Amino acid sequence: MKDKNKLKELKPAKLSIMRLLLLFFPLLCLSCSANRNQKQINIEKDVVDIKDEIQEIDFGDKLFNAHAEVQVVKKVLIISNPKDYPNQIHLIDKNDFRYLTSTAPVGQGPGEITSLGEILTNEAGSELYVQDYARYQFFTYNIDSVLTNPEYKPALKWNLDRDIFPITLQMLNDTLSIGVIGMPTSPSEIHIQTGFWNMETNEIRLLDNLYPEDNHVRYDMAASSQDNLIVEAHWYKNLVVLRSFDGTEICRITGPTEEHSDYYRRPVFAEGKLFILYQGLGRKEQQENKYFPVKIVAFDLKGNYIRTFDTGYNISSWCYDKDNHRFLFSINDDIQFGYLDLDKLNLN
Repeated sequence: MKDKNKLKELKPAKLSIMRLLLLFFPLLCLSCSANRNQKQINIEKDVVDIKDEIQEIDFGDKLFNAHAEVQVVKKVLIISNPKDYPNQIHLIDKNDFRYLTSTAPVGQGPGEITSLGEILTNEAGSELYVQDYARYQFFTYNIDSVLTNPEYKPALKWNLDRDIFPITLQMLNDTLSIGVIGMPTSPSEIHIQTGFWNMETNEIRLLDNLYPEDNHVRYDMAASSQDNLIVEAHWYKNLVVLRSFDGTEICRITGPTEEHSDYYRRPVFAEGKLFILYQGLGRKEQQENKYFPVKIVAFDLKGNYIRTFDTGYNISSWCYDKDNHRFLFSINDDIQFGYLDLDKLNLN
């Protein structure tokens, strides 16, 4: 009887443990799911030196200011630089790198751009939409007219709201773009968030803020509508975040260090992979040029680390030329412009 009584006394305890397990099991699952969304990588794990694979682009007698931006629009390579005199936008044949013409003179008059911002293009690649930060406006340039008429002047395309406006943009189609949206919080501070801008209605829809605890978050963003994927590459943290177009966070990629020693810039989607410029301050020569990334980090579209490539150059801007399967670089180093055939990375 004593044994039976002991069993009776134990039963409630067992039930209590079962109840506890049932209560905490969902929380344990959530914890496991959260851990699966965290990917910690070592950037230095598999580094390949590719400096010799980068070929210099020689534009002959044509000179460009340092820190130029590069981007490809159909058959044209756009080289742009704010305050470049007398013109801030230069059109180059992307196939043979032959100089074509220049436009967008500095100034506040008709046909002039006061403070050069984003340069977008329509789906056909026939027009450029050029942002003037100072005026909170976009102007439209017909590329054929720019190439044939030295006196060509652009037309006003869009006026922007001064309380919420795009800082960087990527067009998804002729009426919708996605980018980093700025919202001034004081004369010297600005809050940023990823969002969509409807250019027809001038409406901006923000995605959920994934970093509410950080008042000074800064990142570069790129999107692939084909893959339903957005990437946010952080400036001041060893952090890359992937999210879907509905704003859902897919994963966070982190490294062994966190703030001010490592950072990512300018993510690019190419050939079913994600490439991001990376700066790690581990070498003396990097310390001397700490604002320029020198490495390219490759990921698959699930955020899994593939490999790191050391370019040996301080990169100020880059883009992907899909037709020629190559990256194009603006470089702050011994050479100013260069290209790299994607096949040279041997990722397959």
